[in-house]
Amino acid sequence: MAVTRTAQDERGSHQHPFRRVRMPPNFFAIAFVLGGYAVLMVMAQLRLSLVYPRLSFGPGFWAFTFSYAAAAADALAWLALKRPPGGSGYAIAALTLLTCFIAWIAARTTLLAVRGRLFPAS
Repeated sequence: MAVTRTAQDERGSHQHPFRRVRMPPNFFAIAFVLGGYAVLMVMAQLRLSLVYPRLSFGPGFWAFTFSYAAAAADALAWLALKRPPGGSGYAIAALTLLTCFIAWIAARTTLLAVRGRLFPAS
């Protein structure tokens, strides 16, 4: 099967694929509400960040990884869509912080497993 190229492919498409999709009229209102909720959740996490160091580590800390990974994925999608100056640096910073955070939780979980305290006996 041969791949054919069009004149559009040769020129290069500078239009993002999401811009071809027609959005419902209330799409941006919903996006702003969800964005505001995300900001509220970040503010709550910052407020609780003083409490987290005093907690004893356990498997429940893995619950934090999904929300932070989802926030980083949203940030990367926004950076790809808007292409702000220095966007690649922001993307590298977001991925580095997320990777370090998840690696820290994995290391602490491994340490608990090696010490035999990952699943305490009842």
